[in-house]
Amino acid sequence: MKYLFFALCLFFLVSCNSDDDKNSNASTEVNLKDGSWVVSYLFVDNMDETNNLVSFEFDFKNNQVLSAQNNLYSDDGTWNYSKMNEEEEISIVFTETYPLGLLFGEWKVMTAAPTKVELVLEDELNGNIDFLTFSKQ
Repeated sequence: MKYLFFALCLFFLVSCNSDDDKNSNASTEVNLKDGSWVVSYLFVDNMDETNNLVSFEFDFKNNQVLSAQNNLYSDDGTWNYSKMNEEEEISIVFTETYPLGLLFGEWKVMTAAPTKVELVLEDELNGNIDFLTFSKQ
């Protein structure tokens, strides 16, 4: 009986996989398309810019349109998800310069979960590292 118990414990231990918690490339893209998102953190050019976008709600649509709206304003930009060599990127483009223009760039996905996506953008010209976090509303 002890051997059976030990064998079952060993089986369950081996069957656990830490990769189960990681999102696949499809999951990140699918999660973004599911529901509305807000900017919960934005750090650009060594400045916290979160308050400039906190009132906006973002919808990542299937046709690569990224809609942003608040009580006073709305605009449509574009977004694109890509994955190459296990590195995920999200490209964001808005026509307006400020404040939505702060999101412009090819952001690398640091972490992705169904309710939060953390992105980083490295500016090779000036050496700045920008951070962007979308949280599901």
